[in-house]
Order: sequence, then C-alpha cells, then structure tokens
Amino acid sequence: MQLFYAATSPFVRKTMIVACECGLMDEIELVATTVAPGNSNRDFGDNHNPLRQIPTLKLSDGNHLYDSFVICDYLVERAGNKTMLPAEGALRTQVLRNHALLNGMTERAVATRYETFARPEEYRWPAMIEDNFDRIDKGLQWLNANIAHQLDGPFDISEAAFVALMKYLDLRFEDLGWRDKFPALVEPYEALCEIESVKAAYAIS
Repeated sequence: MQLFYAATSPFVRKTMIVACECGLMDEIELVATTVAPGNSNRDFGDNHNPLRQIPTLKLSDGNHLYDSFVICDYLVERAGNKTMLPAEGALRTQVLRNHALLNGMTERAVATRYETFARPEEYRWPAMIEDNFDRIDKGLQWLNANIAHQLDGPFDISEAAFVALMKYLDLRFEDLGWRDKFPALVEPYEALCEIESVKAAYAIS
C-alpha cells in the first residue's frame, strides 16, 4: 500500500496512529505529497484523488481510498482490530460521535490555518476566522467538561483524533493556550501521547 501524506497534516497523523496501532505501518510506503491552496497538484488529482486531498491510500490492487476516516476504517477492518472502532452498540455510537466532533474541530483548525497564513492578508475574512476559533473553543469546552467519561475504554479512533488535533493546535496556534483554559484535557492528552502507536506515528517525518 502507499499512503500519500504531508507530515504536518493532523488527518495524516491520525491515520498513521491507527496504522501503527493496527500493526500495518510496515506494509505502507509513504509518498510525500504537497496539496495546498496555490499548489493544486493536478497530477496527483488525475492519478490518485480527484479531490486532491491527503491522506490518500493506494491499495495493492490499484484502488484508492480517501478521507481519513474511510482509510482508518479500512485499516481497522484489515487488521481485525476490535477496539479502535467498535463494531456495534453504545460504545460505537460514542466513539463515532466523539470522532465527528474532533474531526470537525480539526477541519476548522486547518481552514483557519489556510485563511490566516496561505490567503493574502487583504483577502482574509476576519469574521470566518473568529467563527472558526469559536467553534474550536466550544468543542474544547465540551471536551473539558466530559473528557473523563469518554476515555474509559480501550484506545480508539476518537482518541487518535484527539491527539492529532491537540498536537496540531500546538503546532499552528500555540497562542490559544488550551492547557490553561481547559486543564482537564492536559493529563489525558499527555497520557495518550505516551501510547506506543502515537509515539511511533509522530516519529515518522
């Protein structure tokens, strides 16, 4: 398999965490790929993903998977991992809900990075930037109030998404000061960072 990736993408890092946790990283060749505003990479779009988004996973049969959740779901199924994405019941619903929240927050964070860094300053939209930060803040508020009730099971895809989001916020928006504003998140985050699959995923450059 081939994983088209960029090292700074939180969606890529989430996917790598799942691949490492499932014991599949050794089966994946990494292909560094640039796709960003101002760099359309049409060759990548023509040959691998018409949306020109990463991560994209090329399977051994030549088919491609895109969207980080779809890729993670495939890896979990391939590995027969029963904990990263529970198959049924209330725990599955909880994991999917938490992942949806964290994935949405990550989308807002990446969009804000593009708006505040990639877009020329005279074309930036302050109201959208403020709204994105507010959505992230409200999501962190919810997590801060509920995190103790969400981490009582085995390591799962929503926790991988949580680590990837928080590391991205540290990388791109350090001045948000989430540790001071949301102290209940600090200990769970630090504990998750010590999981071997997380350390292995972030050791990949």
